[in-house]
Amino acid sequence: MARDKIEMKGLDSAIKDLNKLGKSISIPIKSGITKATKKCQKRAKLLCPVDTGTLRNSISTEVRAKAEEIEGEVGTNLEYAVYVEHGTGPTGNGTYPYKIKGVNIKYKANKWRGNIPNVGIRWISGQKAQPYMYPAYAETKEELPKILKEECDKVLRGRKN
Repeated sequence: MARDKIEMKGLDSAIKDLNKLGKSISIPIKSGITKATKKCQKRAKLLCPVDTGTLRNSISTEVRAKAEEIEGEVGTNLEYAVYVEHGTGPTGNGTYPYKIKGVNIKYKANKWRGNIPNVGIRWISGQKAQPYMYPAYAETKEELPKILKEECDKVLRGRKN
C-alpha cells in the first residue's frame, strides 16, 4: 500500500481562519480526502483491465478519521487483484514499471504446472503486469492539495458542498 504524507503551505493560516469562525479543519479535510479518493477510484476503474468486470467493480474507497489523522484508501478485496497489478511468474518478472517503497514482489522463477478448468494440465509461465491501481494513485495524488484548498475555501466562505 502506498502511503504519502503531503505537505501544504498556508494550512496554518487556514486553520486559524477556521478557528476564528468556530469551524474545525477536519470538516474540509475529510471532504477533500473523500473527493480525492473518489477521483482516484474513478481513474483506477478506467485503467483496470476488464474480463468479467468483477475486478473493476470491486474497486472501492474508504475514509477514516482518527484523532489527528484523516486517511483515505482506494483498493479492492479480491485476492487476484495483486497478480493483475504486478504480473506473475517469469512473464511478469520485470514488467511492472513502478518502484513502490516497502513493496517486495517475488516471482516464481520457473514455469509451473497448473490444472486449468476445462483445459487440463498445462505448463504456465505467468502473466504480464497490467498496472491500474498505482498509476491511478500516481496521477491523482498531485491534485490533493488543490482539492483540500478548495474545500477549506468553501468552509471559509460559508458555502456548502
